[in-house]
Amino acid sequence: LVLCALRARGGAYVRALAPCLATLSSRLGAVTDLQGMDALARDAASAAAGARTLALAPSDAAAFARILAAAASTGPAAARAFAIGGASSLWYRHAFLLGADDGGAVVQAAVGALADARRECADLAAAALAGYLQLAPADVATSLRNQLLAAETATRPARARAPPPPGRLAAVLGISALLAASPYAAPESLRPAIAAACGAASEADPVGAAARAAVAAFRKSHPRDADDEGALTADDWDALRDAASAGGGGYFV
Repeated sequence: LVLCALRARGGAYVRALAPCLATLSSRLGAVTDLQGMDALARDAASAAAGARTLALAPSDAAAFARILAAAASTGPAAARAFAIGGASSLWYRHAFLLGADDGGAVVQAAVGALADARRECADLAAAALAGYLQLAPADVATSLRNQLLAAETATRPARARAPPPPGRLAAVLGISALLAASPYAAPESLRPAIAAACGAASEADPVGAAARAAVAAFRKSHPRDADDEGALTADDWDALRDAASAGGGGYFV
């Protein structure tokens, strides 16, 4: 019944039920601990993600944020994917209702999901982080940017062709989020992320492939002759060109 009510979201009836649905849906996470309940866990995460469409009181928005942040790292892959996407949508619509702790928990859940064993979930987390970086207050965005850059530096291989350290792919996906968060402009603050992505492009796949894809996407949306701010140097543009073709695929890697 709870699932049906959540999935029927919309209208005064569901909005009136939001407080009790927030409480009841928090119990749905238990199904992820039971074998053979993957479909129900997926439906539970999907239903809770539907909270983004409700007119929520601050306490209810916070409750759903905590549910989805926790579900982003537990249960079957489909449930984690719903939770990552649902949490980001909830944050985009209701960030002004979330306090620093609950809003921060959603963001950090996405950071953690970069290391998800299912690549689909990790890519969803990177896309969510790109949105957070664009929309978060300046101090929060700066802190997140520094966190992602520090993770890349900490996992950088000590020598060429060395096996990737644990967490390396997650760190490079974090760098891809930084590039995606600046879809047209290329400010000075983006140069460390560009350098990191270019440096990772020659690493073994899947790390190198992720870096090259991020660089190629960046080049498509940032023609060199459209760099009005002039923040990137000629060396930066050359590095982007070389990184995009590091895997042998040329401009459209």
